[in-house]
Amino acid sequence: MDPRLQRSPASIAALEKVLRLARHCLAPHRQSRPSMKQCGEVLWGIRKDFREKNNVRAASAAHYSEQIDVRKDNREMFGIEDGESYEFRSA
Repeated sequence: MDPRLQRSPASIAALEKVLRLARHCLAPHRQSRPSMKQCGEVLWGIRKDFREKNNVRAASAAHYSEQIDVRKDNREMFGIEDGESYEFRSA
């Protein structure tokens, strides 16, 4: 796991779900593999679950008052920006 990620039950569960999806994508027969649309839906679901579980955890940890956005420090990273709308950001 990336050492910059904080290990928590929520992050470990998300990682396990992503790895299960990756294994499903490697099925030997094309018909057995999920479509890109299905992969996107699964990934958005994983993201939603992670955020919900992480928010519950963050709310219960009174000493954790600041969330650091690693993306601000790494301009070469690909990803989706959060905010009022979603946009794809590339290097």
